[in-house]
Amino acid sequence: MLNSPMKVLATLSVLFSSLATCASVAGQRVLVVDEVGSQEKYSQFFNDLKDRGYDLVFESPKSTSLSLFQRGERIYDHAILLPPSSKAYGPNLTPQTLVKFINSSGNILLLINPSSVPETTRDFAREMDIFLPPKDYAITDHYIFDRSSARENHDTLIVRSPQGSPDQKSYFSTTFPVIWKGTGFTIGNSPLVNPILKGARGSYVYDTKEDAVYTDDPWAVGAQINLVAAVQARNNARLTVVGSDVVFTDEFFDKEVTAADGYGLRSGNREFARKLVSWTFQETGVLRVDKIEHGRVGFSERNEGIYRVKNDLEYTVTLSEHTPVGWKPYVAPPEDRVQLEFTMLDPHYRLNLNQTEPGVYHASFKAPDRHGIFSFRLNYKRPFVSYIDEKQTITLRHFAHDEYTRSWAISGAWVWLAGIVVTIAGWGLFVVGWLWCEETSGVKKKGKKLL
Repeated sequence: MLNSPMKVLATLSVLFSSLATCASVAGQRVLVVDEVGSQEKYSQFFNDLKDRGYDLVFESPKSTSLSLFQRGERIYDHAILLPPSSKAYGPNLTPQTLVKFINSSGNILLLINPSSVPETTRDFAREMDIFLPPKDYAITDHYIFDRSSARENHDTLIVRSPQGSPDQKSYFSTTFPVIWKGTGFTIGNSPLVNPILKGARGSYVYDTKEDAVYTDDPWAVGAQINLVAAVQARNNARLTVVGSDVVFTDEFFDKEVTAADGYGLRSGNREFARKLVSWTFQETGVLRVDKIEHGRVGFSERNEGIYRVKNDLEYTVTLSEHTPVGWKPYVAPPEDRVQLEFTMLDPHYRLNLNQTEPGVYHASFKAPDRHGIFSFRLNYKRPFVSYIDEKQTITLRHFAHDEYTRSWAISGAWVWLAGIVVTIAGWGLFVVGWLWCEETSGVKKKGKKLL
């Protein structure tokens, strides 16, 4: 009896310490769906996850206890789905269940084996506007293949890691290239789907039952091919589809390849896997609004509910980005712009916010000459960063009676004021002249004659 409170305290301390060290803002509970014995192939991959504070729970697709929900609530924050040897993941991991998991803000990392793609996996991918190739279709390239291990089939490729661009942040760049062996897939036009790693110009996906050199009808070629793609739902839940199940194995983490020029290259797969999982599990690319302020220029009052038409207004927002080491000020890419919309039904203004200091964005403008209910709206949606849609509603009133500019201060009214003054003065002179003028002599009166 005396030991039970100590056990409870020890359990709570372990729990809180794991929460403190976990790098993800979404949580540390990870379900790994795999076959028996696959942990040995992915030992380095799983150890990296454990070192970052994740609690891994391994379940077989055939396990009766496999479930993502309990009493209608998520019991895992993330899921890693390794390809099963059977035709499906089982009755507890249907496409509808996986979609429900994403809708409840769960994150999924899905690995594809070209020789074993369950139909349920295809259905789930189609729900996300991702289209997987038929069974036994693999990618090859006769230019960027590994000269030491793929001399005949050209199926082990040396792929350059994705690089950043002036208008988009890259969370997946690596020092060394990614060594790839697997398949490729295509994506639709959904704005929620973004490619991470694409095929080279000379790559194509073909049926491995045919000769790779003389294939007549490749399934996809060049830029159509996606090796890794990501889906970020509107609730910021994330799904990453990887067209290979071997790129995260210990063999490919430690692999050395020979490029076309004969130089040996180290594998960047381990670094790529770490960065890919960091993004998928919401360690990176997560934005937060720390503070929003709006008010009249030159006044100290902030976040007032009512302003007047034609007021000079200013808006300031502070943004932070989550990194594996904590929250830091968010600095947008050089050619990207954080924008403010001042809207009624439609935006009256769409303004670029200027970065006054790291993570702080500011804009000032004159309120439109229209009273009503308006909103300050920050609608920032970019690839690979969590969506921000913040709205503050305010009222724009018209001028009060004592706030209108007096007519004598308006130069355009001087003509009319002068006309009024002249009219009054002329009428006054006329009245004075009429009253003070005497009747002249010799004027006849009715019935009499003046002598």
